[in-house]
Parts: sequence; structure tokens; C-alpha cells
Amino acid sequence: MSRGEQVALLGTIAWRFPAFVRFVDEHLVDMGGEVLPHLLMADCERWAESLVDNDRPQLARLLALLDEAAGGGGADVVNLVDVSFVENLPYDGEPNAAIRDLLGPRLRALLRH
Repeated sequence: MSRGEQVALLGTIAWRFPAFVRFVDEHLVDMGGEVLPHLLMADCERWAESLVDNDRPQLARLLALLDEAAGGGGADVVNLVDVSFVENLPYDGEPNAAIRDLLGPRLRALLRH
């Protein structure tokens, strides 16, 4: 399990979701070309929140990908998804908290611990 797997997950997100590429581009400029997985995953979480009211089908596909990664990825991938995506989700009553209702079983399990 490695940082490489974390970067690979983020690359997969960018590959499957072209709208996310702009976040990757901005991140690379801001970080001098380096990928800091936890910072970029936090950007992914904020982007996911923006999809709650604007593009539920795309959000559902993203959450399914992250749910799969949380179940089939190595410890570093699970940590990335847990710490920098799930832990950043809005609490009940906050804007975009409806995203919590859309989580798959593995993401829900991470949310509960």
C-alpha cells in the first residue's frame, strides 16, 4: 500500500470525471507540480458537495467509485477516503448534508467510526 495508490485513485477520479480535472490542474499549479493526495481529496469532497443539487447522477457514480475504493483499496487508500473525504462531509443540518444519505455501505461504515 502506498502513496502511489492514493495518487492512482485521484487519477482515476480525474479520468472518469472530466469536470474534476480542473481541480487537479489548480492543485498542481498551487503545489509546484506535486500531488498531495489528502489536499486533492479534500477538493474532491467539496466538488462532490457541489453536485448534490446540480448533478446527482454524476455524484452517485463518484460515490460508488469511492465506496469501491474504501472496500478494495489498500490501507493508504482507505485512509485517504476516510480522512480527507468522509471526515469532511457536512454534518446533518448543514448545507449539502443530503450527500450523507447517498453514501454506499463502505463509506457509511467509515462515517460511523
